[in-house]
Amino acid sequence: MRSSGEPFVVYNPETDNSALIGTLQQNGVTFSAAPPERQSFLMQLFISSFPILLLIGVWVVLHAPDAGRAQAAGARCRSARAGRAC
Repeated sequence: MRSSGEPFVVYNPETDNSALIGTLQQNGVTFSAAPPERQSFLMQLFISSFPILLLIGVWVVLHAPDAGRAQAAGARCRSARAGRAC
């Protein structure tokens, strides 16, 4: 415990904690261990697919004006066949 009385929390991701555990027990430290919480499958799916969805979104936004110009050019050329220039 800290001098203020609140507990001290530490996360130790090591797999072989035998030396640390022995030292803590020798010094009378109370401790517990639990595996970290896992994220839900949907959250993992969203996090892993977010970059590609972002790239697709940027691509659509950047190419949307091109589609409008292509349609306008097509309309001008169709009107050229009716006797007007492209």
